[in-house]
Amino acid sequence: MATKQWIGTDTGNEGDYSVAANWSPSGVPAAADVVILPGSSSQAITAGLDQSAIALASFIVEDGFSGAIATSAAYLEIDSNSIRFDGSGTAYIDTGSNPA
Repeated sequence: MATKQWIGTDTGNEGDYSVAANWSPSGVPAAADVVILPGSSSQAITAGLDQSAIALASFIVEDGFSGAIATSAAYLEIDSNSIRFDGSGTAYIDTGSNPA
């Protein structure tokens, strides 16, 4: 298990979740990782949105994060044991859960 922070600054691939250089430490989040979108960031996540095959430990959007996460036409698809959203940006996230 690792903690991965979103930086989204890879030139030409800004906003692509599936690009290793957009994460610190470098590498796309893997199974059991903790994903953090830090409050100091405003970089939107706009591509590489189907991450549903990776079971994350948690997905955390910190207070202060203001970037958009996906769009109403293309959701970020994740599988996570927990999600916490304290950011202020617009988020379209599909957890694959179907409420009863």
